[in-house]
Amino acid sequence: MPPSLDEESMLLDTLARRACLAAIAALQSGMENENDKVLDPVAEFILESLGEWGSAAPVDIARALGEIRKKASDKPDAWRKFMTPVKQQMLHLARAGLIEITRKGKVVDPEDFRGVIRMRLAGKELE
Repeated sequence: MPPSLDEESMLLDTLARRACLAAIAALQSGMENENDKVLDPVAEFILESLGEWGSAAPVDIARALGEIRKKASDKPDAWRKFMTPVKQQMLHLARAGLIEITRKGKVVDPEDFRGVIRMRLAGKELE
């Protein structure tokens, strides 16, 4: 009997999370000594989010990160301070081959793009 849509969806989510965690582990295991920098927390958050969501715009990631790190005294648009770090880490992850930057559903060069973009885990096609 084939799995139901809910079971299949849960399986795909689990596989995506495992792929995301494997990518994080692979990056961190490549560090040769303790002086090497570990993966940035924003980059880890991007990979984890893409593992769950499939694809996201930088603004979606920044808003989610802002929501997690929100303080009671923060203004409603405090998430905006995360836009620059999210974009920087998006470029770093794309150059490392862990994610793809897409525009109108097509992968673009991380060194030469403009306009409205989304990101997704590398090699993961959207239905």
